[in-house]
Amino acid sequence: MTRPRFGALTVTLRRAIGFAAVAALAVGGSVLAASAAPSAAPQGDPNVDAWVDQAIDPQARAGTTVSIGITMWDRAREQLLELSSATVRLRPARGSAPPSEAKAKSDWPGHLFAHIDVPRGGPGAIEVLFEGEACADDGTCTTKFFPFGFGGFGPPPDAPRSLLVVATILTPRSSI
Repeated sequence: MTRPRFGALTVTLRRAIGFAAVAALAVGGSVLAASAAPSAAPQGDPNVDAWVDQAIDPQARAGTTVSIGITMWDRAREQLLELSSATVRLRPARGSAPPSEAKAKSDWPGHLFAHIDVPRGGPGAIEVLFEGEACADDGTCTTKFFPFGFGGFGPPPDAPRSLLVVATILTPRSSI
């Protein structure tokens, strides 16, 4: 089955989105204004949610590798958000171990896939982030990770199934 190829966001566009996100109102009531000190938790686009295909088995042992599929849904435009890659963090469910991190790659338009190690403390919260720059008033810029909202598990409920499923008719390999 061949999937259509669409243009991916470039690093420049991702950085522009990151800069715009810093200047915009963030979800949860925190405000990131150009003249204010940067927030401890920068936010990504408040209209985009990351929907994880299925929950990770809570009994998954630390050190094992699990696969995560993620559908990126833009609620404002009611369409899939096409990214070439993103960073996925898997926080521990218990304890203070550092989160695991992996690069998710696009496997079809609007969907990302990653293999990530379970941290000590078991699988906890999943974060999907994109890399961008946050710039201060003095012109200095630093690389930051901006999280997308977590939509939940399964497909986005508002997404038409025609965007999530591709049907292909194959010719028979033997006589019918």
